[in-house]
Amino acid sequence: MPTADDSTLRRRAEGPVETSEGQVDGSPAGAAEVNDTSDAAGFGYPCKWWIAGGLFLALEFSLKYLAHVYRPQKLITDIFAPVVTFDITYTENRHSAFSFARRLNRDVYRFLMASSVFLVVAGFVYFFCKKDVSWRNKLGMFLFMCGAVGNGLDRILLGAVVDYVSISGGYPEHWSNYYLAWNLSDLVIDAAFAVLVYQAYLTEKATAEDSKKTDEKETTLAE
Repeated sequence: MPTADDSTLRRRAEGPVETSEGQVDGSPAGAAEVNDTSDAAGFGYPCKWWIAGGLFLALEFSLKYLAHVYRPQKLITDIFAPVVTFDITYTENRHSAFSFARRLNRDVYRFLMASSVFLVVAGFVYFFCKKDVSWRNKLGMFLFMCGAVGNGLDRILLGAVVDYVSISGGYPEHWSNYYLAWNLSDLVIDAAFAVLVYQAYLTEKATAEDSKKTDEKETTLAE
């Protein structure tokens, strides 16, 4: 059974308190949770997230379709050349995000991809079933799901992920040249990772503060 300390710790980890629109006057304000009854139709996630996710996927697939049809090869900017150059391009990426795993052994690559899919699905189901989880954790997993769908359908339909922006450059005197191809789904996946890391930091910080206060209280009582 949750204790008062557990509730306090959870509120600290979730960040600032937000007042719900449906809050009754005079009642204490609690942390805004994504599993509010008004979001019941969202299957554990706010309906507005599903709408935003749908709009994102519509934009992403539209850009990928245009890139697939017109196969553009156009410079965006070379203001930072030769260190960084941005291009609109068409690349069929048969590896991972930003093409970083293009030289990995095939078996290692398959293991990484299978592990990623398993972790995303497991995390999404876990946060769907858990009712008292932080909204940031749910947001992180929802963003991961959107990015995974954005790239996953490409692999199913084309056998490769369509990337339409590339970053290339280098500085031979200090390091070798590089080339990164990416799309919006890659950026969303990175944003999801950042949200989850930030929530983990808040949780750890709240735990440390609670532990410190408990130790101080025990020391005071001992004296």
